Amino acid sequence: MKNIRAVIFDMDGLLLDTERICCDVLLKTFDDHGETMTREEFIDLIGLNSKEVRLRIKQKLGDEIGLDLFVKTWKERYFMRTVEQAAPLKEGVVDLLTYFKSVNLPMAVATSTDHETALKKLEKANLLHYFSNVVGGDQIERSKPAPDIYLKAAEVLQVKATHCLAFEDSRFGVEAALKAGMRTIHIPDMVELPEKLILRCLGTYGNLSGFLQEYSKGVS
Repeated sequence: MKNIRAVIFDMDGLLLDTERICCDVLLKTFDDHGETMTREEFIDLIGLNSKEVRLRIKQKLGDEIGLDLFVKTWKERYFMRTVEQAAPLKEGVVDLLTYFKSVNLPMAVATSTDHETALKKLEKANLLHYFSNVVGGDQIERSKPAPDIYLKAAEVLQVKATHCLAFEDSRFGVEAALKAGMRTIHIPDMVELPEKLILRCLGTYGNLSGFLQEYSKGVS
């Protein structure tokens, strides 16, 4: 991986093990309102920004249930488990971030979560200090799978997108990073990617520890 000058990470499902929490809470909120959302329908929301998620929830709820109250209930339950208390980390996160910091590779986060919430999540999980910048979904015009958020992250790091290594778990995220021209590592979480998309990635690893083991061999 020659000419890598910076590293950019997705957050939810990649650094923080929050997607399953989000799924459980959202499905429970639908159930409490007498409606149903399936796990598969939730997976289709992963990687979208809050505006897109609200639109899809509204389409599913219809007009009889107030969208604002529904989202408020869901968000309060989710924030209690991921913002007010530290979200669980995915395997290998601290080791990988520590390694990249030790070799002076600048790092940023590119997340569909809004900027303020992302900062709170990362700070609570004691990860914020690793990153030079955090770009949230509310700071760009188009959400993933458009490349905007990754291009913005490269811009704030002052590194060409083609010299960035991106880590993603979701289909929309992988597509966004690839469209930005970044070399992309896929770390699967809840979403299965089509094989043709996986083949466009630089590699797929079961977790960040697996990537670190292979990467450190290559540069040692």
